[in-house]
Amino acid sequence: MINWGTEIGTLAFSEKIEKSQLEKLIASLESVKDPRLALYVTAAFALRQSQREERGKALLTRKFAERVASILQQIYEANGSKTEARKMLRFAKWIVEASTGRQIRPVKTLKEFIDSLSVEDVGARL
Repeated sequence: MINWGTEIGTLAFSEKIEKSQLEKLIASLESVKDPRLALYVTAAFALRQSQREERGKALLTRKFAERVASILQQIYEANGSKTEARKMLRFAKWIVEASTGRQIRPVKTLKEFIDSLSVEDVGARL
Protein backbone atom coordinates (compact mmCIF):
# COMPACT_ATOMS: atom_id res chain seq x y z
CA MET A 1 0.00 0.00 0.00
CA ILE A 2 2.84 2.38 0.79
CA ASN A 3 4.46 2.08 -2.63
CA TRP A 4 1.11 2.52 -4.38
CA GLY A 5 0.41 5.52 -2.15
CA THR A 6 3.81 6.95 -3.07
CA GLU A 7 3.14 6.39 -6.76
CA ILE A 8 -0.30 8.02 -6.59
CA GLY A 9 0.97 10.87 -4.42
CA THR A 10 3.91 11.76 -6.64
CA LEU A 11 1.74 11.46 -9.74
CA ALA A 12 -0.89 13.71 -8.15
CA PHE A 13 1.76 16.27 -7.26
CA SER A 14 3.39 16.25 -10.69
CA GLU A 15 0.00 16.47 -12.43
CA LYS A 16 -1.03 19.35 -10.14
CA ILE A 17 -4.01 17.47 -8.70
CA GLU A 18 -5.50 19.46 -5.85
CA LYS A 19 -5.27 17.85 -2.43
CA SER A 20 -9.02 18.30 -2.10
CA GLN A 21 -9.48 15.81 -4.96
CA LEU A 22 -7.61 13.15 -2.96
CA GLU A 23 -9.90 13.94 -0.04
CA LYS A 24 -12.90 13.47 -2.34
CA LEU A 25 -11.58 10.07 -3.41
CA ILE A 26 -11.29 9.07 0.26
CA ALA A 27 -14.81 10.38 0.92
CA SER A 28 -16.12 8.39 -2.05
CA LEU A 29 -14.52 5.26 -0.61
CA GLU A 30 -16.09 5.92 2.79
CA SER A 31 -19.53 6.60 1.33
CA VAL A 32 -20.06 2.95 0.36
CA LYS A 33 -20.96 0.51 3.12
CA ASP A 34 -19.76 -2.64 1.34
CA PRO A 35 -15.97 -2.67 1.92
CA ARG A 36 -15.15 -4.35 -1.40
CA LEU A 37 -17.72 -2.66 -3.62
CA ALA A 38 -16.32 0.66 -2.36
CA LEU A 39 -13.17 0.01 -4.42
CA TYR A 40 -15.06 -0.10 -7.71
CA VAL A 41 -17.29 2.83 -6.78
CA THR A 42 -14.22 4.92 -6.02
CA ALA A 43 -12.54 3.81 -9.25
CA ALA A 44 -15.65 4.92 -11.16
CA PHE A 45 -15.68 8.21 -9.24
CA ALA A 46 -12.04 8.88 -10.18
CA LEU A 47 -12.79 8.25 -13.85
CA ARG A 48 -15.84 10.53 -13.61
CA GLN A 49 -13.76 13.31 -12.05
CA SER A 50 -11.35 13.11 -14.99
CA GLN A 51 -14.27 14.02 -17.27
CA ARG A 52 -15.47 16.96 -15.17
CA GLU A 53 -13.98 20.38 -15.65
CA GLU A 54 -13.61 23.37 -13.39
CA ARG A 55 -12.09 26.63 -14.62
CA GLY A 56 -11.42 24.95 -17.98
CA LYS A 57 -9.35 22.12 -16.47
CA ALA A 58 -10.22 18.52 -15.61
CA LEU A 59 -10.54 17.89 -11.87
CA LEU A 60 -8.33 14.80 -12.29
CA THR A 61 -6.11 14.07 -15.24
CA ARG A 62 -7.02 11.00 -17.26
CA LYS A 63 -3.59 9.46 -16.52
CA PHE A 64 -4.07 9.94 -12.77
CA ALA A 65 -7.66 8.63 -12.74
CA GLU A 66 -6.78 5.56 -14.78
CA ARG A 67 -3.86 4.74 -12.48
CA VAL A 68 -6.03 5.12 -9.36
CA ALA A 69 -8.69 2.88 -10.93
CA SER A 70 -6.07 0.29 -11.87
CA ILE A 71 -4.60 0.18 -8.36
CA LEU A 72 -8.06 -0.08 -6.78
CA GLN A 73 -8.83 -3.00 -9.10
CA GLN A 74 -5.56 -4.68 -8.09
CA ILE A 75 -6.45 -4.25 -4.42
CA TYR A 76 -9.86 -5.80 -5.12
CA GLU A 77 -8.33 -8.73 -7.00
CA ALA A 78 -5.97 -9.36 -4.05
CA ASN A 79 -9.07 -9.68 -1.83
CA GLY A 80 -8.42 -6.26 -0.33
CA SER A 81 -11.07 -3.85 0.83
CA LYS A 82 -11.55 -0.20 1.51
CA THR A 83 -9.28 -0.54 4.57
CA GLU A 84 -6.25 -1.05 2.31
CA ALA A 85 -7.45 1.52 -0.21
CA ARG A 86 -7.99 4.08 2.56
CA LYS A 87 -4.41 3.57 3.78
CA MET A 88 -3.08 3.94 0.24
CA LEU A 89 -5.04 7.13 -0.50
CA ARG A 90 -4.18 8.71 2.86
CA PHE A 91 -0.53 7.95 2.28
CA ALA A 92 -0.81 9.51 -1.19
CA LYS A 93 -2.14 12.66 0.46
CA TRP A 94 0.83 12.71 2.86
CA ILE A 95 3.21 12.38 -0.09
CA VAL A 96 1.55 15.37 -1.79
CA GLU A 97 1.87 17.38 1.43
CA ALA A 98 5.54 16.37 1.82
CA SER A 99 6.21 17.39 -1.80
CA THR A 100 5.07 20.99 -1.43
CA GLY A 101 7.84 23.41 -2.29
CA ARG A 102 9.98 20.69 -3.85
CA GLN A 103 10.64 19.50 -7.35
CA ILE A 104 9.18 16.01 -7.33
CA ARG A 105 8.81 13.68 -10.28
CA PRO A 106 6.54 10.63 -10.32
CA VAL A 107 8.16 7.58 -8.71
CA LYS A 108 6.92 4.07 -7.91
CA THR A 109 8.35 3.38 -4.45
CA LEU A 110 8.82 5.11 -1.13
CA LYS A 111 12.58 4.49 -1.40
CA GLU A 112 12.69 6.33 -4.75
CA PHE A 113 10.75 9.20 -3.18
CA ILE A 114 13.10 9.44 -0.19
CA ASP A 115 16.12 9.14 -2.48
CA SER A 116 14.79 11.98 -4.66
CA LEU A 117 14.46 14.20 -1.58
CA SER A 118 18.04 13.38 -0.56
CA VAL A 119 19.33 14.22 -4.05
CA GLU A 120 17.37 17.48 -4.01
CA ASP A 121 18.80 18.43 -0.61
CA VAL A 122 22.38 17.71 -1.77
CA GLY A 123 21.79 19.74 -4.92
CA ALA A 124 20.47 22.66 -2.90
CA ARG A 125 23.64 22.71 -0.81
CA LEU A 126 26.00 22.81 -3.83
